[in-house]
Amino acid sequence: MKQLSIIVGIAGGLWLALVLVYQAVAIGDVVSARQKTEAFFKAIQAQKYDEAEKLFAGAVDVSQKISLEESFKLLSYDNVRADFDDGCVCTGNAALTFEVDEKPLEVHAIVTFSSEGMPQQVCAVHPPGAERGFIAELRAWNRMFCGGGSF
Repeated sequence: MKQLSIIVGIAGGLWLALVLVYQAVAIGDVVSARQKTEAFFKAIQAQKYDEAEKLFAGAVDVSQKISLEESFKLLSYDNVRADFDDGCVCTGNAALTFEVDEKPLEVHAIVTFSSEGMPQQVCAVHPPGAERGFIAELRAWNRMFCGGGSF
């Protein structure tokens, strides 16, 4: 009976260790995805498009597309979050501020991540009351980084 207690204790300890390692890996993935997304936003904000392209997992020629868009400017980013759900860091959120008609426009963005934790899609959501696709800067952003202009 005593041997059974020892075996159960060891099995329980191993199970606990496995859960803790899994959680540590998950937390590391969340932190990594957030840092990579912040680096991407920082590169866009600084207009370092070659660097931004290397930090983005989606298929886009950032420098060529941005140079074609007039008055495209990411002023700031905040509250970048990556979420661990269903066994992966697949989605997240951020607050983005664009320059629109020389005024700041704050929007919510939904982020999807590649298996390497790099931003793969960053979709800017039109603010409440604004018709989807009506704000040219958001339409341009979503064409480049979300896969379509009407998000």
